Amino acid sequence: MSEIKTHPASGVKKCICLGLSWAMVIFSAAIWDGIALGQTPAVLSSFHVVDVTKRGDLRPPVITGLYYDAARDILITAGDDHLIRIFKQPGDQQLAVLNGQGWIYGLVLDPTGKYLAAVDDRGLLTVWQWETARQLYRLPLSTAALRTVAFHPGGNWLAVGGFEPRVFIVETLTGRRVADLNADRDVRQVVFSSDGASVVAAGGSGKLRLWDLPSLRQRMEITVSSRRLHAVAFSPDGRILAAGGEEPVVSLWQVDCDPPSLIGRLPLSDGIVTSLTFCENGQQLAVGTTRNIIHVFDLVTSKELAQLEGHTGTISCLTWTPERSLLSSGSFDTTVRFWRLLPGTTVSERLPTAQDILRQ
Repeated sequence: MSEIKTHPASGVKKCICLGLSWAMVIFSAAIWDGIALGQTPAVLSSFHVVDVTKRGDLRPPVITGLYYDAARDILITAGDDHLIRIFKQPGDQQLAVLNGQGWIYGLVLDPTGKYLAAVDDRGLLTVWQWETARQLYRLPLSTAALRTVAFHPGGNWLAVGGFEPRVFIVETLTGRRVADLNADRDVRQVVFSSDGASVVAAGGSGKLRLWDLPSLRQRMEITVSSRRLHAVAFSPDGRILAAGGEEPVVSLWQVDCDPPSLIGRLPLSDGIVTSLTFCENGQQLAVGTTRNIIHVFDLVTSKELAQLEGHTGTISCLTWTPERSLLSSGSFDTTVRFWRLLPGTTVSERLPTAQDILRQ
């Protein structure tokens, strides 16, 4: 049994999730009725993979790769057992298993949903046509571990980074290396803006580096911290970058101006920031940490809306699915959880602006 706690300020009663053991998946769900305005988002479900037919030790994998495609209603997970599992969401049917070569740290689908890319601790980028389980190529990019991979919104390029000071730009279908971008130190996350005009990298230098596309010329460098950054995210409109790492704070930067400006800092009580994602059309920011907690902030007011508790290990990855208003989280505790951010948690119906954040 797992206990799901609420935000201390909400005064909402606790919810107990009852586990149901299956041969392939252990799944638990809780449905909340009559949730009042402003209460903490409810956890919908959580599960972890236990493939008893193939794993003699029955140890479920640590989850470090997570992707949810609402259009195809599939959930993809990966981790330290070198396997990528594709489920019919929310995990009640396993559709396919793809074999990797090492611990898989990052995975993503291309915009068409046809191609799946993953990176691992052996420095390999692998791309599959996942529905047929056909591997397009397995490309050795580095002698060090790779940690992050992202598709350009146009689908023609991949950006890849890891434990060396480069961001690799790769042609999706051929694996041709288009460019190696200087990243100063190790890279923990790369992301493209939604319009495809920029790519940003965060890592060991504590800086954000942003390049323009398709020229691949560096446009700006932002010193965020003297310590390593682990996570970076673009707002949906591409105007704001959120960044966090080994300090218990998330920095918000306006990047549609020159020079870029620091417009807000969201403090956390403790822990290292491991993952970030904008939610609710950019109104909210979800922050995963090493303290097993997901913090949810309203960006119009800069107020913390909720602390989502239930994971018992570091939050390794977060994804937001706008079509379902669904936040998904993967963890070192081997589970994936789904969180519904209820309408009552949205303070404003308009998008946050830099002026809103600066006023806080």
